[in-house]
Amino acid sequence: MAKIKGKGTSFLLSITGTYTAIPNLIDLSISGEKAETYDSTTIDGSVYKTKDATGFSETATITANAFYDPSNAVFTAWNALISTPAANNVKVTYTDSGPTSVVYSGVGFGIDKNVVANDGTKCTLTCETSGAPS
Repeated sequence: MAKIKGKGTSFLLSITGTYTAIPNLIDLSISGEKAETYDSTTIDGSVYKTKDATGFSETATITANAFYDPSNAVFTAWNALISTPAANNVKVTYTDSGPTSVVYSGVGFGIDKNVVANDGTKCTLTCETSGAPS
């Protein structure tokens, strides 16, 4: 199994149909994807609890940290998705030989900004997704 490097991985926002990379990306996390289960334990069953699949899957939440530039077009577009909520695609492109890209339907966008005296201005971007990634 190949190990792919994180350096060069990109997180892109669809802006008027064109995927544009979020600049100055520090790190990226895609979490929460999992098949749902329910407790199927019965009172006449064994001592161990049982679980079964519901047939549904939880979608991912994507979190990215970056250096923030309020005048950058990508950050302006991201902020617009907060002030005027709308579904919008985002894409993650890995650094494998393909390269592999995964498109998510983003439905809940958020941003936290952090300004401190001895560091660059940073932000944490969050994107709740809906449906199956492609």
